[in-house]
Amino acid sequence: MKALTLQTEITPDGKLLLDLPCELPPGPADVVVVIQPQSRPPGPPFDTLEGLFAGELSADIDLEAELREIRQQWQHRLEMPQ
Repeated sequence: MKALTLQTEITPDGKLLLDLPCELPPGPADVVVVIQPQSRPPGPPFDTLEGLFAGELSADIDLEAELREIRQQWQHRLEMPQ
C-alpha cells in the first residue's frame, strides 16, 4: 500500500481532478480518498471582513453583533446542500 498527500482542485460542477504519480504496476487497485478542505474557503464570510481592520475601529462598533453575523453566515453555508 502507498499513501500520497496531493493538492488538487474541485471543479464548480463537483468533479475532483486527480493526477496520480504512482509507481504501481498497471492493473486493478483499491483507492481510498480523504477530502480535507484547505484552511481558507473562498468567499464569505471572510470577504465581509475586508477592510474592517484597515484603520482604527470606530468607538461605536458592536463587535458582538459583527461576530453573530459572521457565525450566522457560516451556519447558513454549512446548512446549504452540496
